[in-house]
Amino acid sequence: MDVSNRLAHVLAERLKSSLKPHFEIVADGELLRVTSSLSDDSITINVDYESRAEMMGKGGSRRSLAAAIVALALDQVQDFIAIELRVPWPGTTSLPLPYTSVKQDEMIFGFGVPEKPTLEYEPLHWTTLGL
Repeated sequence: MDVSNRLAHVLAERLKSSLKPHFEIVADGELLRVTSSLSDDSITINVDYESRAEMMGKGGSRRSLAAAIVALALDQVQDFIAIELRVPWPGTTSLPLPYTSVKQDEMIFGFGVPEKPTLEYEPLHWTTLGL
């Protein structure tokens, strides 16, 4: 399994724990699919790591690239859920910004301010992705 597929699978597993009723997230290869039973609408998010890494060249950090992909996916999931619910998610009065933090052994990610998150997920260990 390549990095993209592992990343999609791990993100789907982590995000499932925080989804509101009527929402489902599944990984399908390098794609994340979020569906809503409220409107029968859905979004598909491509977390393709390999193509982006190839375009990045040798000078960039592979872990920073993975963190950027996670932040983008969080932002897209948040927008979809907030639009469907017509209320902020996962906040109550405003939309907390997604964040990622690259650490030595893991990536920390969630919504809000890292020091005081609105929602933080279980860390993603770099060995899980092979990075």
